Amino acid sequence: MFSDMSIGALSPRMWEAIAIATAYLNEVKGIPIRMATGEGGIPDKLLRSKYLKYMILQIASGHFGWNRIINSMPYMQEDPAGILIKIGQGAKPGDGGLLMAEKNVKLIQEIRGVPKADLLSPPNHQGLYSIEESVQKMFLSMNCY
Repeated sequence: MFSDMSIGALSPRMWEAIAIATAYLNEVKGIPIRMATGEGGIPDKLLRSKYLKYMILQIASGHFGWNRIINSMPYMQEDPAGILIKIGQGAKPGDGGLLMAEKNVKLIQEIRGVPKADLLSPPNHQGLYSIEESVQKMFLSMNCY
């Protein structure tokens, strides 16, 4: 599996290259590979592509990019391979992440639906306090179309 990475970690072309490589490994080589998005989602082009069937979409504590995923659902060619609910920031327990404003470039602002500002990912989901609540949120989000 290609591990989850924040949307800003790779350029849109690199995201697409990994998606193509994942499809090749699955379809030509028969190796069951999946790629996980990080918090913030993935480029729109991939949300609406045939490659989505190999992707695990992540919703994390900052909810960045989740509305874009939900709004793209009517245009998706494939269902995603899975949904990952990240309850907290594993690499920084108790803290949460920070994307400084100078790294919050226009592409990330568009994909995450945020202004040019410092972005803080809370250390845990402020609105989710149980697995049942997480499942309910996912069910409601995914069944709105």
